[in-house]
Amino acid sequence: MFVCRKRLTIAAAAVALLAPGCTGLGTKATTPARPSIETILVHATTAMPAAAPQSLARLPGVRWSRLATNGMVDLIAASGGKTLPVRKRGAILPFAIAAYEPLPGAGDALSAQLSAGRAVIPPVTARFRGLSPGGMITLGVGTKRVTVVIGAILEDVRVEDEEAVIPLAAARQIGMDDVRDVFIGVAAHGAERIRGLAAEAAAPASVRVGAMDVIRSPAGGRLLSLAQIKEQFGEFTAVRGGKRVLQPDTAWLKRNIVRTTIPLIGYTACNSQIVPLFAGAMREVKSAGLGSLIKEYAGCYAPTVLSADEAQISRHAWGIAVDLNPSTNGFGDPPTQDARLVRIMAKWGFSWGGLWLIPDGMHFEYTGRPAL
Repeated sequence: MFVCRKRLTIAAAAVALLAPGCTGLGTKATTPARPSIETILVHATTAMPAAAPQSLARLPGVRWSRLATNGMVDLIAASGGKTLPVRKRGAILPFAIAAYEPLPGAGDALSAQLSAGRAVIPPVTARFRGLSPGGMITLGVGTKRVTVVIGAILEDVRVEDEEAVIPLAAARQIGMDDVRDVFIGVAAHGAERIRGLAAEAAAPASVRVGAMDVIRSPAGGRLLSLAQIKEQFGEFTAVRGGKRVLQPDTAWLKRNIVRTTIPLIGYTACNSQIVPLFAGAMREVKSAGLGSLIKEYAGCYAPTVLSADEAQISRHAWGIAVDLNPSTNGFGDPPTQDARLVRIMAKWGFSWGGLWLIPDGMHFEYTGRPAL
C-alpha cells in the first residue's frame, strides 16, 4: 500500500555471545546455551519521541544502549566501484542506509568499523557496486554531503537490509538527526520484563513485539532488501514529483514497466519481470473457482515513497508489489484475506503484508520465493 507507516515497533533478538566452556571444533554438538545478554530493539518508522532514548537507557537492568537511525539518501559518488548512472539536473540516486552509534567494548566487527569512523556494506552492495574495503561513498541530503570510507563487507543481520551502514556521527553531518532505533542490552533472564517496561517508556506510541530482523519481514521468509531489488530489477535515478513522490527516470521506466491485462484484475502497470507471476497467480485463483476473493485491486506500479518523511521507497515504485482488497485490509488493521489467496500468491513468489508485525493486509510483495 502507499500510506505512511507511523507506528513504533519494539522487537527483540538474542545476541550470540561466546561464553567460557563452549564446545570447540571436533567436539560433539550440544544444544546451545541461552545467551547471557539479549538485545531489545525499539524501532520507530518515523522520528522517535525526544525523551524516549533517555527513558529506555534508564530502565532497571539495562546494561548498555545504542542509538541508530535509517533513511534514504542520495548516492553521489562511489570511488573505487562501478560508474554510477548518469542523472539529469535535480535528480537523485536513492540509496538506503542505516547509521549506528559505535558500542564501546562490544568487540564485534560492525562496532569496530563504526568506532573507526568507517562504513560497512553487505555482500550484495559490494557485488552490485563493485566496491571493496578502502573504497569510498559520498552521500547527500539536500545540499549537505559526507564521504565515508568502506571498512568491511559483512554478512550481518544489522547490515543486510540496508545498502550501507555508516557511523551515526556521519549521518548527522547530512542532517539525519532523528533517532529511529534504540538498542538496549539486558540480562536474558529479565528480558521479558524489560520488553514490557520498554513499551511503557515508549508510550503513547503503538508498540509491537517481534524479532529484530523482521521489523518489516514476514513470518516464515525475508523480503528482498533494496540492494537485492536493484540487483534484479536495476536502479533508477529520480526527481521529486510532489509530496512523497519520486518519479523514476524515463529510460528505466521504458525498460521495466509495462501495461498489460491480468486475469481478474484487468488493465494495469507492473514490472515486466513479475507480470508472468502475477498473471499466473490470478489464473490459478480463477481456475480454482476462487475469483470472488478478488473484490478490489488498488494497483501495482506507483512512483511513491513509503513514509511521510521520505525515508524509504515503496516497492510499488519498482512495480513489484500489488494491493488487493484494500477496503477490508487496511494498513495496521487485522487482515482478512482468505488463506487460500495468500497461499496461491506465496506459491507464485509474493509475500503477504498481513504477516508483518504491523500488518498491511492488502499488500503482496515479490520476493522471488515462496513465503509459506
